[in-house]
Amino acid sequence: MRSVNNIEDLRELAWAFRESRVLQVANSLGVFSILSKGPFTAREVAKRSGSDLEMTEKLLIACTALGLTRFDGERYANSNLANMYLVKGKPFYQGDWIAHASDLWNEWSNLDDWVGGNKPSEEDEHRRFIMAMHDIAVGGEAEELATHVDLKERKLLFDVGGGPGTYSIILCKHNPQLRATIFDLPETIRITKEVIKQFGMSDRVSTREGDWNKDDFGKGNDVVLMSNILHGPGSRAEMKLQKAFKSMNKGGLLIIRDFILSESKTGPLSSALFNIMVGAYSIQEITGLITDSGFVNVRELHIPHQTHSILLADKP
Repeated sequence: MRSVNNIEDLRELAWAFRESRVLQVANSLGVFSILSKGPFTAREVAKRSGSDLEMTEKLLIACTALGLTRFDGERYANSNLANMYLVKGKPFYQGDWIAHASDLWNEWSNLDDWVGGNKPSEEDEHRRFIMAMHDIAVGGEAEELATHVDLKERKLLFDVGGGPGTYSIILCKHNPQLRATIFDLPETIRITKEVIKQFGMSDRVSTREGDWNKDDFGKGNDVVLMSNILHGPGSRAEMKLQKAFKSMNKGGLLIIRDFILSESKTGPLSSALFNIMVGAYSIQEITGLITDSGFVNVRELHIPHQTHSILLADKP
């Protein structure tokens, strides 16, 4: 019987629907039955299933991260478990009960309607999203980042799209000489100011309203933090990285915290699932964009229990 014993278990429980949905949709498309005649490329699977190529590839990446499929760098194949239980016509086929679970998906997704209660407004949903980022940060990830990144000689941090500003606040708490500016849209900055006040950091953490598509990132920055804003090709990462580079002093440090896929795009699972709905670069792709923007010495910082990848780079 499953039990929830710590914050990691709690987060897994809250997000478990994503893994279930990957299995259900792959099953309904007949992905595993198709691959039983393979291996095939993502394009070949999409053609045989009549599905969208880009989304099919994202689905296959997630299936691979879940261990349901394998990838050799070009083609996908079923795992032994998928061949035994998920191929239609096999003796132990389990796809029908998975399809039944999928049929019940809408019923369960309406559970809040059955229970009743007030519907959140658009403003409420935005606040919940921003405060969700805060919850993740105070759940241990901000402290771990501050413990593992040396900012003792740094004086000014610019937090691009910083949301609640929690990472910058904790980094400043660990480094008494450091000041930070949180840059985000006006509707978000209203929430940011509340969080800054809650931590008693108004004297060292300031805010700046703006739009990264239109505005610069200031100047004289020793550190630029980009947390959860470089989500694959649709995120205009090149533009953001170039603005960050221009804003920094020589010797400045770039910190990127994001969902990043492995070079082979076979995981990790958190990044593969995030990639389906939003997008994610592979480590090779994002490293190339960082160096193309002028940064050097790109390296990955391995921190236990982090749900994201952490990359560091320097401005020469």
